[in-house]
Amino acid sequence: MSLKREIFWGMIWGVSAATLICLLMFADGWSREALTDDGDIDISISADTVKIEMEKDGEIKKIAVDRESYAKTPTGITVENEILIEDGKIFIDGVEMTEEELDRLSIDSEEETRGLSIGIGDRNKHVLKRRRLATVYTDTDADVVKFHDIVIESDRRVRGDVVSIGGDVTVYGEIDGDVVSVFGDINLKENANVDGDVVAPFGKITEDEGVYIRGDKSSTRIRGKRQEASFGMGVRFNRVEGPAVLPSVKYESKYGDYPTLELDVAYAFTLKRWEYDFQVRHKFGQVWGPRFFGSMYRIVQSSDRWLIPWQEENSIAALLFKEDFLDYYWMRGFTGGGGVWYGDNLDFSLSYTGAKIETLEKTAEKALFGGKKKFRENWSTVLPDSAAILGMEGNLKEINVIAGYDTRDDKNDATSGILAQLSLAQTIDSDSSDFDYRAVDGEFKWYYPLAHDQTFFTRLRGGFSDDDLPLFRRYFIGGLGSLRGYDYKEFEGNRYVLFNADYIWRFYRSDFGAGLFFDAGKAGFDKNGFDSTDLKSGAGLSFIVSDVLRVDLAQRLDDIDQPPVFSIRGKILF
Repeated sequence: MSLKREIFWGMIWGVSAATLICLLMFADGWSREALTDDGDIDISISADTVKIEMEKDGEIKKIAVDRESYAKTPTGITVENEILIEDGKIFIDGVEMTEEELDRLSIDSEEETRGLSIGIGDRNKHVLKRRRLATVYTDTDADVVKFHDIVIESDRRVRGDVVSIGGDVTVYGEIDGDVVSVFGDINLKENANVDGDVVAPFGKITEDEGVYIRGDKSSTRIRGKRQEASFGMGVRFNRVEGPAVLPSVKYESKYGDYPTLELDVAYAFTLKRWEYDFQVRHKFGQVWGPRFFGSMYRIVQSSDRWLIPWQEENSIAALLFKEDFLDYYWMRGFTGGGGVWYGDNLDFSLSYTGAKIETLEKTAEKALFGGKKKFRENWSTVLPDSAAILGMEGNLKEINVIAGYDTRDDKNDATSGILAQLSLAQTIDSDSSDFDYRAVDGEFKWYYPLAHDQTFFTRLRGGFSDDDLPLFRRYFIGGLGSLRGYDYKEFEGNRYVLFNADYIWRFYRSDFGAGLFFDAGKAGFDKNGFDSTDLKSGAGLSFIVSDVLRVDLAQRLDDIDQPPVFSIRGKILF
């Protein structure tokens, strides 16, 4: 590395480290009080259920409440002898918390998609972080939090949120934040003014004339039907399809009475092909039972989607900057199977895939920015190996066995819990199949909340095969989503191991945060090639803005002379 570059990157690292240290010093002062406070309550509101998680003195209690399981009493709320709210207290499974002991109350809203939905990327495949409805800190004078009825008089202005967990809310005056009654009703009197959302998941909302609501309004009056059909429209962009429009139709039985049907259609303009994916799936039982699924498709597929879980991020990078981080192939055929599920945690499935695999080439040349820069070719990291490209086409007949265990609090943006999954893929019928391999893949993710707004995340992935894997099954690591700080798909093989560790600190009562991360892994062909390969590692700093923007500065550790890699991500954790 030249002296000028060394000085430049030294300054970048110095400024980044100094900024992180300063922010952590301020954050430490902010969070000391939080670490010694008494307790938290997190409430998640969906169309049919309210989930409550209470933490006090290191003990965590969780409960899910539906409309049929709770009852109002003259003094409060009861839920099948598991939860009791009365006299300014809440009891969950023997643990008691008073209003005075409550440090923080967080409320999320899981909103359903109805009618027309328009988005960038694959509709309903990936969901953004749930919109923050209300985050209340009861050690301030602005918020009003009670476990019983609340009345805001006409001469009063609340510069925060108003939340009742067990009672009704009546508003005559002004509210700068959200108004929430978890189990009760909300009454908005004449000339009441609410600058945020008004939500009563299990109750009703009444309004007099002259009421002003700036945000959304939601109550049992807008409950969904038992069966519901929706139409969606999405768009995506990559160097193989170019711009693509994605109309889709979905029929869903809200209570699981009938199978879910979904048809996703796409037209890729520069590829000049129609695509479709027709899916059927159904689960039997209330707590556990069998399930089945099936899909017929002709689609542009990629094996790299685990690198970038939020696919819209790749579309934006390709459209704006001619950066496409995935490789693609054409797949048409059928996948179907069944399995057994238990609760939200355990799942076992067996599936069969019969499909035709074909190669694809880059077709897109233009993007909004990027100047004379060109898109890289599809499978550019292996183009010199023409045998690998030619050997990718053929008929695939594969059986896949998957066992999974999932305790994450959110399937798309987890902050706590574990995901463990093990799969075995085996091709069959070698006489009519062009592929012959067996591969075992495993993944373990652990999200551990260390304290208020602090999360420690680890991920361990690996794959193994003794066979010559086709390109769409071969293992690639390096670059975004795997070994940050290294070149894109710098390492490949028929076996690999990858470890990631992230520590994310969201600054107390702000939309900003920071983090540290460490990566390690390697890949290789056959046992000798894998064993002789050195373990590659990297580390770096992160800066977080809200829930949807992360700036990383990553340094590979096997060659310190290489400059660090700067990247902007739309996903906070993997």
